[in-house]
Amino acid sequence: MISKIRVFLSFRLRLVFVYLKSFEIKKEFGKITIRLQKTDLRVFDQIFLEENYQFFLHEFNPKVIIDVGANVGYSAIWFSHKFKDAKVIALEPEEENFKVLKENCQIYPNIFTLKKALWSESGRIWIKNSKSKSWSFETVKNKEKNSISIEAIDMRTLVQVYEINRIDLLKIDIEGAEKEIFEGEIDDWIKLVKCIMIETHDRKVPGVSSLVDTKLMQYDFIKFKTKDLSIFYHRSLF
Repeated sequence: MISKIRVFLSFRLRLVFVYLKSFEIKKEFGKITIRLQKTDLRVFDQIFLEENYQFFLHEFNPKVIIDVGANVGYSAIWFSHKFKDAKVIALEPEEENFKVLKENCQIYPNIFTLKKALWSESGRIWIKNSKSKSWSFETVKNKEKNSISIEAIDMRTLVQVYEINRIDLLKIDIEGAEKEIFEGEIDDWIKLVKCIMIETHDRKVPGVSSLVDTKLMQYDFIKFKTKDLSIFYHRSLF
């Protein structure tokens, strides 16, 4: 019981620290909305303080970045700030998250926001746990109780419609839907990609990490692992 109390207090103290630190971060990055009643502080901590995505090869300088599962825009802002010459395309399907995403990214002319989910095919899919925490929405193909309809786009269509001829960095954090992306045919777009940063969710979709690993190894990617991310660089970068 005492250990649980200590963990809880430690967690709450960390959130207070992050909140206070956020004022300093905003001086560097500009106005950033943080919804205190949501999980935004935890995401803010991961992106700006822990710098989860700070794992790049020397002289890696992406010009086109696609942020899939952009949430409220913290990762897109971080990428934009780090790679000032890059075009960042940020996809987020959930209504409330997307509103904050647009608000947070409006001062960045190189960030383009799309209210869409990435899926194996374009069309309508569903957020099945719409009342869940704002960073853990899961998408499914078929309607379920209390689910919300959203628009989905497949990678092939995204590349064609938005005339993308290179993807230097592809970041994916979509709560298990990565299975839908990598289970099907990827040949027509994966050759455009140089680096993939992905958080896989085996606790929700058992075996998805192995699926992603196996698929990307076939296309000459080399894997690195951090605490939360699987990072794949194409062998041509070495």
